[in-house]
Amino acid sequence: KLHTEVAIKLINQRHFDVAASEAKILEYIKQHDGCRQNIVELQKRFFYRGFACFVFELAKCNLFDFVQEQGQLPTNLIRKFTIQLLQGLNFLSHHGIIHCDIKAENILVFEDKDHELNVKIADFGLACFESDELYPEVQSLWCRAPEVLLEIEYTTQIDMWSLGCILAFMSNGRYAFRGEGSIDQLCAIMEVVGLPSKKLLEYSSNKENWFDEAGYLKNLRLKRNRVPNSISLENILGRADRQFVAFVKQIFKYNPDERLTPRAALNHEWILEGMADLQQEEDFLPSESLDERDDNMIKVPFKTKFISSSRNLFKLVA
Repeated sequence: KLHTEVAIKLINQRHFDVAASEAKILEYIKQHDGCRQNIVELQKRFFYRGFACFVFELAKCNLFDFVQEQGQLPTNLIRKFTIQLLQGLNFLSHHGIIHCDIKAENILVFEDKDHELNVKIADFGLACFESDELYPEVQSLWCRAPEVLLEIEYTTQIDMWSLGCILAFMSNGRYAFRGEGSIDQLCAIMEVVGLPSKKLLEYSSNKENWFDEAGYLKNLRLKRNRVPNSISLENILGRADRQFVAFVKQIFKYNPDERLTPRAALNHEWILEGMADLQQEEDFLPSESLDERDDNMIKVPFKTKFISSSRNLFKLVA
């Protein structure tokens, strides 16, 4: 009727509970101007032949396909996309929203009338508030944060880890860590980042599957022998830019409290190099506090807890 091209996401009736959760998150983001922070905007919802249909702006493609087509992206474009993603992640973090599935396929590339490229965060099917019940298995395997692998209660900082994996993907066309299953994924991380601290492992509910009492890696039977600290981050990123490597290194921290937050990342010197043509990042920060969030819109449990695996609707793989 409007003669406008749009993108329509269809969810069948078996997953209407997931659709309802995603719709509430998207409506919340829209009501709080999150769509100005490089997050997709839910334009309309309707039901059709047993499907819940969500209407969005039509993108050029997703970031995975864009990189597959273009190859390694130039540094300036990586920086531009990173700034835009950080603005979106900063909004989500500020509001206590965990995306839970940041990956190149869920980043959409848009081209405006002047042929300028921009990216937006999409697909909030697994998203939740930090105070919601948390699923034990979230994130696609190659972008899965170590605290999820180690079954440690997680926060919005798992999305920052995923961003680091996307940075490597934009840099050399490959995700930073490519494991075959959860155990191999953690071992792939340790090849580059080293062993997690014994203090961090105290919070892990499955550490006995990986480590001995001294905090050393057990003799695991894997298809590939992976040695901790045997691969440099420079090799993974395929770049010699010291500031870029330093930036990613501060994202790939086991301890979420030591990992760069989106706001801190926007003030990193590698990012600030590309801010000259953009407004200062303070202009992109939400003005309201978490206490002002409309809790009537999305009810959350009083206490955070994990949902048993049997209730996990998605078991994601790479």
